[in-house]
Amino acid sequence: RPIQKGDIVTIKGRMNRAFATSMEVEVELWAENPVSGENGLATRSFVTMVAVSPHGHRIQVPQVEAGSKAEVEQYNAALRRKEDRLIHCKESEHLDISKVKREIQDAEELAQAKGKRIIPEEDMPLTEMLETVLPSHANAAGTLFGGHLLSLIDICGAVAAYKHSSNICVTASIEDVYFLAPIYVGQHVHLSAHVSRTWSSSMEVLVHVQGVDGYSGRRFDACTAALVFVSLDKQTGKPSPIHTYSPRTEDRIKHFHMAEIRKQRRKLLH
Repeated sequence: RPIQKGDIVTIKGRMNRAFATSMEVEVELWAENPVSGENGLATRSFVTMVAVSPHGHRIQVPQVEAGSKAEVEQYNAALRRKEDRLIHCKESEHLDISKVKREIQDAEELAQAKGKRIIPEEDMPLTEMLETVLPSHANAAGTLFGGHLLSLIDICGAVAAYKHSSNICVTASIEDVYFLAPIYVGQHVHLSAHVSRTWSSSMEVLVHVQGVDGYSGRRFDACTAALVFVSLDKQTGKPSPIHTYSPRTEDRIKHFHMAEIRKQRRKLLH
């Protein structure tokens, strides 16, 4: 459910499961129309948090005891999500590139049969953004607040999606967000985004974030994320067909393959 201007938003959070030094927290956003009283779930996310000491070292967290049937279900689901993340990280290591290339060729033939335009990788330039981390962007540890970084990721990804579709694009999901290293106040944030796979009216966009030290120029990987956008017709606001993207290099072919795996995983979750 989209959140409209004037809606009352309620944010609910609960811990589903604690591991050794990490925990999964489920967050829901509910939107209520104050005039009609209509109230519905707008979005749900599962966030993995890591407990650290003031010196940045991991520390043990208290365990969670599941009581009700619903709590037990979420407790077990949290473990499945953790195991799924570990499996997902290894899947690209054993990828049959030739098989994926055949999938790409089949997708191109289908697109041609439907009269759709095919956009090769070389015609899809990166979308890039650069921002400096200010004190107002920081958390209590003096590093870039994850929520602010997610906002930048969403904007960068949306621009890449818009450039491909030439239509309004709305965010359908944000997943596989991995925070790899902190970015400190005074350092720069460099974001780059590209379309990894297209379907009928939706596409996945991968965003890669690097931290940049303004003094030495040193760059380091800070975050990665996969976002799904839906292209909407400017007149009707309904999903609109988009061009077919065709990767060429091995890295982009891997991204193409993993995008479909994430899509199938989303279907299982729903």
